[in-house]
Amino acid sequence: MRPPRILPEFLAWADEIDDAGRISDQNHLEAALGSPWLPGRSGYRKIEEFCAAMGAGEKPCAAEEGFAWVRPERLIRLVQSLAYAIPQHVHGRWVNARLMHCLFNPSIDSSLDLAQNVRGFHERNNRHPDRTLNFSAFYNAKTQGYDLTPDDVLNHVMCPENILYRELKNIIGPDITDQESFTRTERYYLRNYDSALLVNDVDGQYYEAFRKLLLRHYRAGTLGDYVHQTVKNLRTCNVELYPFRSSWVSGVEDLQNVYSDFSARLVLYRLARYLRDEQESEPGFWLVMRSRGAWYRQIQSVLTNPEPRYGLRFDPQDARELADWIFTTYAYEHSSRSAIMTPQNLRSLTPKANGSLQKGERMSADEYTRLKRASCRGETMLCPRKMGIPATDAVLCGCF
Repeated sequence: MRPPRILPEFLAWADEIDDAGRISDQNHLEAALGSPWLPGRSGYRKIEEFCAAMGAGEKPCAAEEGFAWVRPERLIRLVQSLAYAIPQHVHGRWVNARLMHCLFNPSIDSSLDLAQNVRGFHERNNRHPDRTLNFSAFYNAKTQGYDLTPDDVLNHVMCPENILYRELKNIIGPDITDQESFTRTERYYLRNYDSALLVNDVDGQYYEAFRKLLLRHYRAGTLGDYVHQTVKNLRTCNVELYPFRSSWVSGVEDLQNVYSDFSARLVLYRLARYLRDEQESEPGFWLVMRSRGAWYRQIQSVLTNPEPRYGLRFDPQDARELADWIFTTYAYEHSSRSAIMTPQNLRSLTPKANGSLQKGERMSADEYTRLKRASCRGETMLCPRKMGIPATDAVLCGCF
């Protein structure tokens, strides 16, 4: 598909964001893209309210009883996880990501929907095995409250660490020799997302191959270096279209707002930066979608937004052509409910005349190899050959 007529204008918009955002400062960039999570904005104010509601005191306070991240009136019943669970918007260094996992909204165990207020919800959560959601470390027995600062919460909502590293760094140690321990629910992202990018295809047993790779590093005394350098520097990023957690999605698709606008702008800006600055010297950029229709509509909505502050005011037809080109050229979708990043589970997307998208062909082996190399390449990546790891098992760091 040929690049759209308005592509130069799209790249010029990225230049405007750079000028407004002071390109060297990520917070300023996010401000220019409309992030709601910066001080004084709606999301940050909610974080401050949350910290107050979780503060000192055994008995429920007014702030605790009245707090909710969101109260969607359009839902038949209030989903407690939607109201009380800490949002998750971005995981990973989006400014240099080559693989952007565009998801709909973060899920959560439905058993946590039984709480009656935000404190009760997180007391249940603190007994849950998923440690990425567990705030028990902040509990103060003397004050019987949680010593949380807005930055503590913000680091969860807009986390600079990729999701695989954040999960894996918590389990460095002998317990990876235990298959049962290593496959507990808190290893969800290791089993279901990006670990396949770090190993070669061994009859589809990606997770088992990754576990064995970690075990080899552990026995060689290099596990810490591998996790804190190679895994930490994966050029991947998860972006949620709607950052508020829920155990079910029925009705949630109608709740896109300023948060969803920011998600779409962030993805568009990262793509524009790649096209302008990186494509010729190091080609390779991928958008892997969950809920392709919601993302397709949201991107077009942002492209036609008349609000002058963010600069995107394209004609609807031009916006449609640009969105079609982006999805045809760079987007894939999982072909099953699983989010494992394998060529068998990634299909291209093709726009239809009625304004929808349909799945196309599976990702080719060559394209998948390019994706792995681009995602795993970085200045601080460890070369597995130098670490004595066989090339048949090791991460594709770019030297193979």
